[in-house]
Amino acid sequence: MQIGRRARAGLVAAVVATAGVGGWIAFDAPEVTPAQATSAPPPAPVVTAVVTEQRLTDERRYLGEVKAVARTELTVGEAGEVAQVLVAEGDAVAPGQLLLTLDDRLARAQLGEADAMRRSIEVRRAYAAGRTERFRALERDGAVSAGEIERERVEADRLAAERRAARAGMAALSERVGRHRIEAPFAGVIARRYVDPGDWLDPGEPALEVVSSDQVEVHVRVPERLLDDLEAVARVSLVRGDERVNARVDGVVQALDTGTRTALLRLVPASRPEWLRPGAATTAAFDVVREGGLVVSRDALVRGVASERVVRVVDGKAVATPVEVLVRAGERALVRGEGLDLGAVVVVRGNERLRPGQSVQTEEVTTNPAALPSGTAAPRSPE
Repeated sequence: MQIGRRARAGLVAAVVATAGVGGWIAFDAPEVTPAQATSAPPPAPVVTAVVTEQRLTDERRYLGEVKAVARTELTVGEAGEVAQVLVAEGDAVAPGQLLLTLDDRLARAQLGEADAMRRSIEVRRAYAAGRTERFRALERDGAVSAGEIERERVEADRLAAERRAARAGMAALSERVGRHRIEAPFAGVIARRYVDPGDWLDPGEPALEVVSSDQVEVHVRVPERLLDDLEAVARVSLVRGDERVNARVDGVVQALDTGTRTALLRLVPASRPEWLRPGAATTAAFDVVREGGLVVSRDALVRGVASERVVRVVDGKAVATPVEVLVRAGERALVRGEGLDLGAVVVVRGNERLRPGQSVQTEEVTTNPAALPSGTAAPRSPE
């Protein structure tokens, strides 16, 4: 059976009265006056700081990949059997160092044959040139006719042309012999070895891979907004743990990747520590400098559902002020908001529980709240 509200109230009153008669103790609720019901809560203790205008450095970090400045697969220009492989994977090589040879006996034999032909042509040309000179001397005495002299001159010219052709053929055959060998194009390290002696190698088929050992670069993909801020970048560095190496932007691909909407930057380190190995991942840090903005401690920011705000102290009361956070850098933030000016007093501790218009009592004033790590108590102001 259910008891109505009025019935329950009457029952309680009867019980209390009965208890008073029988010796029970009845507790009366304290009366609340209208003034007490409408009184404001006591002032909330807070820590405040002054909005400043400072130079703010925003460090942005992105993942990059270390690449060798030069990396190539080497091959031969002629087909043949591998005669020698003079290097192994991991070997350091110098420019011009011989790395591999093919069996070039046939090409050398052809080169020798062409050289012998060239020598023969040289002899015959010299003989024809000498006869032409002698015939011209005899022509003055009438011993030979002009027709005979012309025939000798034509023969000498023909042999001179054959000599030029023989020399060109010699150069081509010498180049062909050279295509049976591979030399290091630059200083580096052998990364891959694809063949061994006795293997057959065709032109264009990779035999060795070499990567430069002295110089590396870092390729990093960055969002479009960093491209807009490149002129404000004061420092670029490559970071690994506690180690940091300065770098410079040596190339920018302005066209964005259609999938990631990022741009490619090519960074060149000022020095090359051991951990900057080709193929390794590293962090690229860009220090973007912002001048002349309103700076508050990140502790002054109160995050809402869709926006952020700071709580100003005006005439001893809390005033919520929506702000737009432009840049976050460490324990500081560059902000702007209507009503927020240089020198404004904002709450950096105790702001989460404040209500608009609530009275506040400043217990501490931070001298440099931006330098305090989150959760660190600010020094007390002198009394």
